[in-house]
Amino acid sequence: MEQEVLKRIVAALRCSQCSASFKQEGVDFLGSKEDVWYFMVDCSGCGNREMVAALVQQAGEAEKCTDLTESEAGKLVDPVESDDLIDIHLYLKDFSGDFKSLFTGTMGHA
Repeated sequence: MEQEVLKRIVAALRCSQCSASFKQEGVDFLGSKEDVWYFMVDCSGCGNREMVAALVQQAGEAEKCTDLTESEAGKLVDPVESDDLIDIHLYLKDFSGDFKSLFTGTMGHA
């Protein structure tokens, strides 16, 4: 069992009775089955004892989760990057015109 994973799990846990954080020495690893790890935790604050099941998966590329249709997703534009912001900042710094006329030609709206 990787210590770093155990530390992250313990750091996220809170006692259901007193909301205190658990200490790593109060956690006993019971075993695992597939991606589920089982722990027994003892609260140093109130003495409460709990069994915890944690889903632990290997890091990798996250699966894309969306409720957009393919058509809707195709309409999305690329994210704005810092260079884009700098460019628009430099352009607008000396811009003294009318925004409506600025966007009328480029956006295709009247």
